Amino acid sequence: MKKALLFSVLTMFIYIGCDDHMPYDPSYEGINHIKKYPGDLAVKWIRLQMSISRTTPGFNPGLATRAFAYSGLSLYESVVEGMPGYKSVASYLIGSPVQPPKGDPGIYFPSSANAAMASIIKSFIPTASAASIARIDSLEAAFNEQFSHEAPAPTLEESVEYGRQIATTIFEWSKTDGFAEAAAKNSSYVVPTGFGLWKKTPPAFAAPVNVYINETRTFVKNSPTLTLPPAPIPYSEEVGSPFYNQVNEVYTISQTLSEYDVKTVKTWGEFPGNYTNALRYQQICLQLVDDANLSLDNAALAFAKHGMATHEAVTCVFNAKYLHNVMRPITYIHEVLLNPEWVTVNTTPPHPEYPAAHACVGRASSRVLESIFGTNYSFIDRTHESLYGSRTYNSLKAYSDESGWSRVLGGIHYAASVKAGGEQGQKVGDLINGLPFKNYGSN
Repeated sequence: MKKALLFSVLTMFIYIGCDDHMPYDPSYEGINHIKKYPGDLAVKWIRLQMSISRTTPGFNPGLATRAFAYSGLSLYESVVEGMPGYKSVASYLIGSPVQPPKGDPGIYFPSSANAAMASIIKSFIPTASAASIARIDSLEAAFNEQFSHEAPAPTLEESVEYGRQIATTIFEWSKTDGFAEAAAKNSSYVVPTGFGLWKKTPPAFAAPVNVYINETRTFVKNSPTLTLPPAPIPYSEEVGSPFYNQVNEVYTISQTLSEYDVKTVKTWGEFPGNYTNALRYQQICLQLVDDANLSLDNAALAFAKHGMATHEAVTCVFNAKYLHNVMRPITYIHEVLLNPEWVTVNTTPPHPEYPAAHACVGRASSRVLESIFGTNYSFIDRTHESLYGSRTYNSLKAYSDESGWSRVLGGIHYAASVKAGGEQGQKVGDLINGLPFKNYGSN
């Protein structure tokens, strides 16, 4: 009798709040389909994570890429029980997912997602400033206030606890991926010497990065091996040899760069605004999700796939880089072509040349986004509009192709390396798309 009365009261309860949100339905046995919830919650959390990632000292590209992978997974897991036709990927990856409560009071999925994102971002950026933590707390509180008008208090309490449990489970699992151990080994690396091998590059001659990242756990088992590109063009200093010709192509292009070419290089470079490679592609994903006004389910799926794919691509491409250890154009041009005054548009990054990371990570990025938006999705990228103008693309692959080619224009990569990187990135994207997100046995 008491339970029936509670049910009657709840079904008659009218909440004031965002008209776009699907009304809470306690008769749905705890599974509220989230299709009608807007994706603005996901967009605001990812945008905040990007901002804090860019402004936290020492939070380097590797840390940022990894953090987006796990935050995207946390977001997806916090709402997937409200996505008929989809299933937990954590159950496949970890083996022990957080089980949602069944029946009353159920889960209000925007609330579980809100709690999960607040928790996971704090966990992955422990060095964030007090001001950044306050921004996280403020956004979480603002959504909690909104949700207080949309669902009963017991449901919200259950939902918050559920979201936090998911974030905790995924964060604890992340600690076992070997990333920290691989990073700690980096300083012990001794750069090999020999004919045609990579050398530290000017002007800083910085120590190599991500040397042992291939030792970290990947989301797809053996993905660095499964996506390994073919061997690069054999090193040669003979005039007219394939290696000499590919260096000469880079040098020749550098002599006739147009103003638009330079803008292309810079808009895909590591600067301005600390837009590292990882954050640049995340910005594309964020803009696409936001501009398309995706619902919460599709937004969560997009951010999960994209974060996982870009992190996977970094792991795979650096595995290949240190395996092949190919010399950079600037070293060859200075020492073999005897032009020590030649410089690149942007600074050459401190790691071997082959294959091109921008091409690999960029294509992994666009490949998984094709599964959300389609292959011929056109859009305008406004990331660096105020500095270098907007960029219009008629397909998602077009932005990753341009990103890769920008490294040839800038003097950082050979064309063959960009081609190989793009092919590797597509394989990475296909592997992530192939993870068991879909529940093919469902109705």
